[in-house]
Formats: sequence, C-alpha cells, structure tokens
Amino acid sequence: MFRGLASRCCKISGCGAALGSKRGPVATLAPLWRWVGAGLLCALGAVGVARLTSTVADDAPPAVRVSHRFNTIRALYAAGEFQASGRQFFSQFFEKGWPTTEEFRSVTHVDSYAMAADTLESLGLYSGLGVPLARTGYARRELERARVAVRGELPDWTKSTAGYVEHRLEVFAKLSGYDSPMAAGFSPVALEFTSGDPNYAQAVDLSNPGTRRWDEKRSTPIISPGALGLSIYDAVLFAREALARDREETHIRAKKRFIGTNARDSFCALVLLDSAISKVHALRDSLVYEGDKLGGKRTLFSRRSEGAVRYYFPQFVGVTLSGDEVRFDAKSSGDAGVLSRLFDSAALLLAATELYDFSNAVESNPYSRLFVGQDSRSKDKSVQLFRSDTVNLARDLALYEIERMASIHLNTDVKSFFSAGVPGESGSTLIAVDAGLTLLALANAYDSFAGSTALKGKRGQMELFTKHFGEFILNQQSDDGSFYDS
Repeated sequence: MFRGLASRCCKISGCGAALGSKRGPVATLAPLWRWVGAGLLCALGAVGVARLTSTVADDAPPAVRVSHRFNTIRALYAAGEFQASGRQFFSQFFEKGWPTTEEFRSVTHVDSYAMAADTLESLGLYSGLGVPLARTGYARRELERARVAVRGELPDWTKSTAGYVEHRLEVFAKLSGYDSPMAAGFSPVALEFTSGDPNYAQAVDLSNPGTRRWDEKRSTPIISPGALGLSIYDAVLFAREALARDREETHIRAKKRFIGTNARDSFCALVLLDSAISKVHALRDSLVYEGDKLGGKRTLFSRRSEGAVRYYFPQFVGVTLSGDEVRFDAKSSGDAGVLSRLFDSAALLLAATELYDFSNAVESNPYSRLFVGQDSRSKDKSVQLFRSDTVNLARDLALYEIERMASIHLNTDVKSFFSAGVPGESGSTLIAVDAGLTLLALANAYDSFAGSTALKGKRGQMELFTKHFGEFILNQQSDDGSFYDS
C-alpha cells in the first residue's frame, strides 16, 4: 500500500512525472512522499501516534512478543501489499521495457501474487473463520430471487440457503472451467472474525475442503468493519487479476469459452467477489449503530448528511451463531467497541471506491461484463452472475463514508483527521496506520470518481482533504522522516 499511497498522493499533489498505474498515469515517487509512505506504512499494525496536542514521546523500546494467532486485519493488510507489489507492479516494468531480473520476476510476478492468493483462499474458502455466506441476509434474498426465476417445479437446491450457495458455487465452477469435485464443497465466509487459531478441527483430507476448517472454538466471534473493508478491497484486487479477460480451451475437440485467465483463480475470484458484495449488504442491513443498538438502515446511504452525524459502524461487533440465526451486538465488545474508528472508515471507503470502479458500467471497463444481471453463458437463468446495482451500492457506501469521516473524524481547526470518536465528540489522537490508510482511501476515491460528472464535486473534496491532510502529516514528521509522538 506504500507504493500505491505515495504514487496516488503524488498524482493529486502534482509532484513528479508520469509513470503509470492500474487506471492511468500516476506520478513518480517524489522523496517527500516516499518519506510519508515509509513513515506511515512501513510495518503492519504500526502503533506510532501523533497527537494534535503536544505530548512527550516515550523512548523505551517496545517489548517483542511472538504470537501464532491469526490476525485478520493484519493478514488482509499484508495480502493487499502482496497484490500491489506483485504482478501489477512487475507489468509496469515489463510494459516500459525497464530492466528486470529473473529473481525480480519471481518475487513479484510469482511469489507475491501466490502469497496473496493463498491468504485470501485459505481465509475466505477454507477456514470457516466468520459468518458463513449461507447464513447471511444477502444469501436469503438471492435465494428468493432465484425461486421466483425458476419456472416449473423448484429443484432441491432452492430448499435452503446452504443449497443455494452450493449450487452457485457449481455455476461459478462451470463458468470458470474449474472441473473439480471440490467446487461445491467449500463454505465461503462472508463476515470474517477478527482472529482465530489456524488449527484444523479434524484430520485433513485434501480432497474434502470441509476438513480444512479451523477449530471454531478457538476463534474470537467479533467482526470489525475495518477487516470487512480490507477483505472487499483485496477481493476486488484479486478479481482484477484473475478475471481480467476470458479464455478459450479445447474440450473433446470443441472450443469452450470460460471466464478468467485460469480455472482455479477465476473460480476463487468469483466466490470471493460474491462474498465481498454480501459484506456491503450486511453493513447496510445489519451493522449500523444507532447510538444504543445495532440495526439495518436501508435508507442510510441515501440520507448521507443526516445519517453520517447520527449513525455509524462501530469498531467491534460481537457475533452469536445459533442454528441458522445470526445475532449482532455492539455492546458485547465493551465501551471501546462502539467507537467510530478512522481506520474502519478509511478501509470501507477504500473498498467501496475500488468496488465502484470495478463494477462501473462504462465502455472502457472490461469488468462490467460481470455485472449484467443474468449471464448469457449460463444455461441456468435462475442464477445471476452479479447484480448490476452493485455499482450503486458501492457508490453510496463510499459517499456515506466520506460524510462520516468529515462529520466525526475531521478536526477543521488543524485540517486533520483523528483516529477515534463518536458523533458530537472530538478526538485528539491520530495513529500512524490510520493516517496512512486514510490517505490511500482519499486518493483512491479521487481516482475512482474521475469519470463521473455527478461525482465531480466529491472528487474536488477528496483533492482538498488529501492536500491538507498530507501537509499536516508532513509537519508532524521528524528529521529522519518517521512519524510518532510529537
């Protein structure tokens, strides 16, 4: 994310010469912004803090403690880094004829991509660390739509959401050419828990995905909007690579056309993308905090000015799974859990703008073919690929998060954001990793809104936010470029 942060901020601030990015030219990493990125995003889970009021720095070295527990936010953060410095990064060198080595190609084009793919596949398809896709409101609604679309007698898979999800995986496998009996055996996670121990609950049979589930008794049944945001963002980045183009393969002397660049990655990308879309629905329908309870606000995104002041997504939400029922409770994680966290807001803005750009039905977007409602390549008209209104849902979430950041986290006196707060109460602390992710999210919104006349005003707002916030951060840096208590 450092590379993406620095390059996109340079593009907005006008420093440097054109170099190239996923959607168009960006600027060379000027030394000034390189220091900003290095200071803010050099380590996962950085805890350097800058206060808007004067404090005294503690020079004591931090204690080192090794933990083998899986931390979802850090893992997803790392997966995003691996993808940003993987094949996309290598392709920029290759396209411009810049010199590379076999080792450089292996590290970027192969290793970084593989580490990101393995993380997302293990967490999203195998681990079971979270609320299953089959137990979400999104799956229930899609099942109802499928029942209406079926003509004649309803097939067995329409009897339950689990059957629907299994059938949908079979359709994804067929469209991607993933000819494996394992395809229907996955149990995709929709809402990831914040942490868990990666210990299998039973002996592993590699031909049976169900045996690779982690022991749910050793997980923490809490979800974080920040983790959901990073999960959506990573899924879209992975889909950009895996679903960039369709392919033809010869099967029994006949050519067949499949979605994506290869069967396995394309299948995984479709499943992860489906789970990512379900997260946006869950945020809107179940995870809005109203001051004393959680609830659904289906009209929240369309009432942004009022909703941003009164409602928000809390930092932590407790989850109880009982049978087919899923209950959410913000209070169960303590008073700190009901705070609005800048990291969460930035992660959701980053995710929403990436999904918006990915699903936007413009002629120049090769991925818009995935969001046309019922896919013509599938003979099963009861199953849609991805709904065309995804772009509107992503846009509205992005606009809402911009309003939330401005109304809850912005200190207009110093033109900076702060890390935690509640409506009507100002904070005073800015954590380094929050600052870095916020800059990246603002820059991503600036990029994503570029082609929309209706969002021109919001794009200008992102430019001002990025400029003023970047200047504030630069003023907090020490002589060596680091960012900590000052």
